[in-house]
Amino acid sequence: MKRKSQNTTDDQLNLPGFVDIIFLLLIFSMATMSFTSGQETPPSPGTERFLPMVPKSQSESPDLYLRNLLVIIGFSNPESFSTDTPDSSREVVVLVPDTPGESTQTIQRALLQAKMEGGMVQPLPPAEEFLALTDEEFAQLPACRLIAEQIDRYAASLYTQQPGNTIEIRAVKETEFRLINFILTKACRDDNMIPRIVLHTLSGS
Repeated sequence: MKRKSQNTTDDQLNLPGFVDIIFLLLIFSMATMSFTSGQETPPSPGTERFLPMVPKSQSESPDLYLRNLLVIIGFSNPESFSTDTPDSSREVVVLVPDTPGESTQTIQRALLQAKMEGGMVQPLPPAEEFLALTDEEFAQLPACRLIAEQIDRYAASLYTQQPGNTIEIRAVKETEFRLINFILTKACRDDNMIPRIVLHTLSGS
């Protein structure tokens, strides 16, 4: 009877240890198990990888009609432009629609008319000259004065703040940022009357 009681006691003492071992094995198996449901297995080294397809960004095509204030920065004689003469003379042309947002006049026709009349066309000095000017001197250039005056008049003609109020800039890729920044600064000072500015790059040739 004494030996039987001793065996029963030993079995009771070993049972908790056995349960602990089972729990340790269970935790170990859960920690080392790879959960692959819903996930792709990583490719092995050396396999070809393909990046996801990204849709092409949509660019806004230039309008053919003069609906907003348009500032054109281009070469005076595009036909004579070549890579051998990157400092060809440039000019600034400002076109103003009769009624902002609505126009039946094409930009090409308005551009020809502006060049014939000459009032909305001003030459740009060579880049090395106007880049060396101070801000005050730069603002007094005939081209900059034309831009500033026409932006002020255009903003004054917009009686209400509308999302469609726009200034468009069409510039050759050789245009210096200082001139673009001048236009942006002038357009942004008019109490948000012109909340939208569109920039298009023109080819040099």
